[in-house]
Amino acid sequence: MRTRRGARALVARATLADANLASFSRRLEIAELEIEDARARAVELETSTTWRMTEPLRAAMHRGKVVAARIRAGARACAVAAAGLARDDLAARRGPARVASRVARKLAAADGSVRQSR
Repeated sequence: MRTRRGARALVARATLADANLASFSRRLEIAELEIEDARARAVELETSTTWRMTEPLRAAMHRGKVVAARIRAGARACAVAAAGLARDDLAARRGPARVASRVARKLAAADGSVRQSR
């Protein structure tokens, strides 16, 4: 009796495993078809006249975003440098006017290096 029950249980588990495998296989096929459709759509869009005509605008927008990010990074760096200078003993020894002139010199030097690199 036990061996028959064990065999039936194994058959039931194998049948369930086959059904699960078939289900996963079908899902994989569907996902592959969706990927293929998405790739075809991307190629269709990228080869369209509108996409090609708007390329200069998209490139300019990208450059603008990069410049804006660099400006934000520079502003953060200046804020960190100014905070460091304010904590520095220079402020305690020589006063805020000396700190301000030092910050101005550093900013002018940074501005000069940007101009020279262009």
